[in-house]
Amino acid sequence: MVCERQFGANWRLSLAGFRNQATDMIDQLEDEVDGLYYFTNSTDKVWARGFELQTDGQLGESTRFGASFSYTKTKDDATGEPLVLAPENLFKAHLTAPVLPGAVLMGVEIQHISDRLVPETGRGYHSHWLVNTTLFSQRWKDRWEASLSAYNLFEAEYKRDIIGDGEILQDGRVLRLKVSARF
Repeated sequence: MVCERQFGANWRLSLAGFRNQATDMIDQLEDEVDGLYYFTNSTDKVWARGFELQTDGQLGESTRFGASFSYTKTKDDATGEPLVLAPENLFKAHLTAPVLPGAVLMGVEIQHISDRLVPETGRGYHSHWLVNTTLFSQRWKDRWEASLSAYNLFEAEYKRDIIGDGEILQDGRVLRLKVSARF
């Protein structure tokens, strides 16, 4: 269910409520004989319900802003327990503005993700903030575009997860340069 409202020509606000149900989820299990891990489809049902509040609009001629917050409660029908590694809260905000009008724009995105933990072990990811930013050119000579992005700009650290014998390492700061030509 969605309720959306337009404010003037440049702003929009929406509130959405949802309930999702999924079956045949993929589970990772450990073989009792040889201790190896394998994947199988579970017969259990899981569901998620919650809401999302979102706004976006234009500030001035070429500056845009948007923000959203979502709350999700999950449940495994078989156990009645919340799903592991599923965050309850997610907040995002982004701003795009000209740095060199008519030539270069800059975008900044901020994200907050709540805890995603396995209750029995306390392992998983603790809540954290991430900041991503991109500088991008507007089309040059009707053909060329370029962008420079920094993901996890401030190298936020969040707990590493261990699944079986493997550790999942999290990225630190990642830089990406992209140049493209259209023909």
